[in-house]
Amino acid sequence: MDEKNVAGSVHTATYYPSPPFPDFYFGGAYVMLNALIAQGVTEMYGLPGGAIAELTTAMSRQKKIEFILARHEQGAGFMAYGAAKVTKKAAVATSTQGPGACNLVNVAASATEDRVPLVLLVGNVSAAARHRRAFQNIDTQKLFEPVTKWSVTIKDVKNIPEIVAEAFKRAQTWPYGAVHIEFPKNVAAAQVDPRDYPPIRSPLNSAATLCRSDSVEEAWRHIKSSIRPIIIVGPDMCSLHGAKKARDELRRFCDRTNIGCVMMPGAKGAIVAEKSYCLFTLSMIYMDYPNVAINEADLVITVGYDRGECDVGAWSSPSIATRIIHISLSEPIVDRLYQPFIQIVGEVSETLNLLNGCVDATTPMWRIPIQDQARKMMIQSMQRHVEEPSSACVRSERLCWDLNRAAEGLRVRGQKMTLVLDSGGHQLWALRNWHCSSFSEVLSSNTFASMGIGLPAAIGAANAIKTKHKAAKRKVVCLFGDGGWIMNLQEMETATRLNLDLVVIIWINNSLGLVEWGDLTDFGDRMDFKFGNPDVHQLAASFGWSGATVRAADDLLPTLQSALSRAGRSLIYVHMEPTSDLEFSDQLIRDCVLRPAHLEEGGESVSKHER
Repeated sequence: MDEKNVAGSVHTATYYPSPPFPDFYFGGAYVMLNALIAQGVTEMYGLPGGAIAELTTAMSRQKKIEFILARHEQGAGFMAYGAAKVTKKAAVATSTQGPGACNLVNVAASATEDRVPLVLLVGNVSAAARHRRAFQNIDTQKLFEPVTKWSVTIKDVKNIPEIVAEAFKRAQTWPYGAVHIEFPKNVAAAQVDPRDYPPIRSPLNSAATLCRSDSVEEAWRHIKSSIRPIIIVGPDMCSLHGAKKARDELRRFCDRTNIGCVMMPGAKGAIVAEKSYCLFTLSMIYMDYPNVAINEADLVITVGYDRGECDVGAWSSPSIATRIIHISLSEPIVDRLYQPFIQIVGEVSETLNLLNGCVDATTPMWRIPIQDQARKMMIQSMQRHVEEPSSACVRSERLCWDLNRAAEGLRVRGQKMTLVLDSGGHQLWALRNWHCSSFSEVLSSNTFASMGIGLPAAIGAANAIKTKHKAAKRKVVCLFGDGGWIMNLQEMETATRLNLDLVVIIWINNSLGLVEWGDLTDFGDRMDFKFGNPDVHQLAASFGWSGATVRAADDLLPTLQSALSRAGRSLIYVHMEPTSDLEFSDQLIRDCVLRPAHLEEGGESVSKHER
């Protein structure tokens, strides 16, 4: 060891023997890998760098965790996000120090706000340099604290097993979210025998405690005596391993009572569109036909409601604010418009099972004309313009309609579609008009709504599906606006390198359509947010993808079917009708705000119970 004086400070330089270095020279990295393997980690998404060089070198030698190289740290993080959504367990992304760490902040915020379990393993400078100005030296523990459930620095190699176990426990305990582990270089390079620091297995926690049966019985008494009850189902009903059971119990309850059910975007798939009580999806930003049915209700039953995804002001009013039964994994956030008089906090599947136990042969079936009419108007709205021919562009309703038809074609062949959505106007249209029958068929960031998430999240989802050997049974389709898709365009190369099957549809209107839509609706004017797009055929070919352009409406479905029928990656530009958004919002204002009473035409103003 030699000592050098640099800029007045004394530090010790470490000299390794000639390469290849023996494993014990970075034993801390092996301790970390063993701890991750004990949590069931098989893939890690990331971008390498000096601060994690020991970790990636150990991975290359150990060969038990696959390192999936992304082209940007944000892309790596969103790939892990997509994988976690598909596998229903925490995924891992890693980056080097400084800029690499900063590029993961948006990922951490998205995962925490969207309640996706994620572990972010970030390298940093050695502890000896933390007190002073040094290359790429920032306090990542403090950087990640506001956007994670837990941000921690490993200061000693002996703490690695317990910190990793605790990180996975916290990430996978409700509410799910991101956890950040700072892994300094001196800890990774610790010269230790990994066998001296065995891993600790973190058990999967249940999402919440079980509910009280007397609370359920009280809720049922109020439901049974109500005239126009309605259910709003949200993403907080879905624990990692209880989602299917909760969904099945909800469907059983609705089948036996016929109470109308509105899904929040994060609960798409809870109810199938064909059911008479399905009132489709609650809008995140505007008044829609289901909102009218909610405002006419005398009792609102929220199941897993998450106001981060859809604010209570979008559907509630002072007249119903105190007529709410709250069933969720989480405590309610109470305010002027949300004052539940019954709160049942616990595992939702268990609550719904107890509620189903209250339903018997004497329970009446509800018939609520306002809900029937809202459903009818919603279906008519979805089908508007879908048969109109067009040679220049495609209407929003038509694109969603043909996506449904393409998904149905896959189902006939024993396959399914997972639709991954980026954030923007196209997201609102798809969440409203696209139908699915399970939670795994749509992947969307509805709370944090980060633009650019779509492509890397789709890659993570497709890779997880491929790893589970189900690629032949499930097709991943990603729908982007042309404002967001280019933000992580570089990950097209990652998809090619991983040899994934992927169909990416770009909603082309050459502008930030949702921003323009909002400005024109709110202010009657807008700035010019127009821009151009690269040539789809040249761009696709440069990444080894197939490229296609759709302008005529009748060409859309055949193009989709062709892309879905073949292996590989397809990029499809769909040129959209620029007036669809404003025509749609004007129609909703006329129907739901100015003249909501007409929804009851042809029906009675009050509901009847039928035995």
